[in-house]
Amino acid sequence: MIHSRFKLFPTAIAAALAVASCTNEEAQVIPPTGNQIQFTTRVSRATETTLDVLKGSEEGFKVYADVDDWDNLLINGDVAKWNDAQSAFVLDKKYNWTSDMKNIRFWAFHPITNVSPAISANNIQIRDFTPVASLENPGKTQSDLIIAYNSVQFGAAPGNAVPLTFQHALSQISVNVNNAEVSADGRKVVKIAGACIVNVKNKGSLIFHANDDDATAAADNRFTINDANGKYDIEWSLSGATNASYGLAFNGDNLINLIPGTSQAAISNGNSETNSSLMLVPQKTAKYSFDNPSAAGSYILLLCRVEIHHPGETHTGTREGADKSVGSDGKGGHIHQLFPALQNNTYDETAYGYTCVPVDFDWKPGLRHIYTLNFLGANAGAGQYPPEDHPEIPTTGIEVVPTPDDKEPGDYVLDDPITFSVTVADWQNAADKPTPTPMP
Repeated sequence: MIHSRFKLFPTAIAAALAVASCTNEEAQVIPPTGNQIQFTTRVSRATETTLDVLKGSEEGFKVYADVDDWDNLLINGDVAKWNDAQSAFVLDKKYNWTSDMKNIRFWAFHPITNVSPAISANNIQIRDFTPVASLENPGKTQSDLIIAYNSVQFGAAPGNAVPLTFQHALSQISVNVNNAEVSADGRKVVKIAGACIVNVKNKGSLIFHANDDDATAAADNRFTINDANGKYDIEWSLSGATNASYGLAFNGDNLINLIPGTSQAAISNGNSETNSSLMLVPQKTAKYSFDNPSAAGSYILLLCRVEIHHPGETHTGTREGADKSVGSDGKGGHIHQLFPALQNNTYDETAYGYTCVPVDFDWKPGLRHIYTLNFLGANAGAGQYPPEDHPEIPTTGIEVVPTPDDKEPGDYVLDDPITFSVTVADWQNAADKPTPTPMP
């Protein structure tokens, strides 16, 4: 089975029934037989995800249709799959559009596995959509949820070929890390063994609504979808949701090593082997407050170490390695371990500690939210000691050093907070510029 994540492609994506597709932004319609209802499609070449992904999907996508003044649905969750012989997505059953059907509303969604639709003429929703949650790279197995809606009057669609434009219903989350050191000697190195987003809601129910700008403006969880076919609203209800954490470890050769002035993706979009960006339910959170831990606010957790590299064997001139509190770089220089704190006054290159930055998330559907964490820059340090109940990222080959007895959750790891910038972009790469914000 081909697994489709639908990551980093624009908001218009493929959905076609009895339609021959092309590989650019065009639509080809096979002349219909009689009054059979069909769907046209557009496929963008902006990213690697194309109509070919849907063609290769064994599960296809579901279609619903409601006729004005009908008590029951015309099409009730039939599955459309690609048919090579017909060069089209086809349903097992054919549906004709007769003149007494003055207006029909169409809905469709993908994927269909582990999705619970509750759809009737008066109630259009997908219940309790739950992205995979774990600390072992859940992003690699999460799937995008794409939805489409259109309302079409009889005779308005040439050849009864109804256009459907799929939209991203989830938010995509990425985290980058940056060694922003600006000191003259430029010798501080940051190493990261794990990253995690903590205390965000684990599921939501998506509800379709007719467009109502006032209702959308009054609710944080209601959003207007505006595409070539018109406007409609969706609401993400978080009723019954609980807090969850999403993260991964970087073991062995995958440890992140940041010399001054370098950046690297921690939770990011990539190919099928390296992808770790998250597909999560749109939501607005309050950041973690160390003064009110019971509120269980959100934060980004990192498992890291900070070193400073100096030339020469040691400051005192003794031979390399004679001082157990100092490490060797193997090139005649020595290393001081700034974080985590030394254990028994002994340098340990495998020692890592937890640090965090409280963040208030505001995630919108169809947008990619990128958080860039700046270590050691101007007015920036290495974060804060995390809450005592923080998740434990599963790792191998490193020693996790606990918070020192003389430190409390919320104390700075070094002298200053980390800073971070946030970029909000369409899944089609946008030109939005990040706005730097201090991070503890």
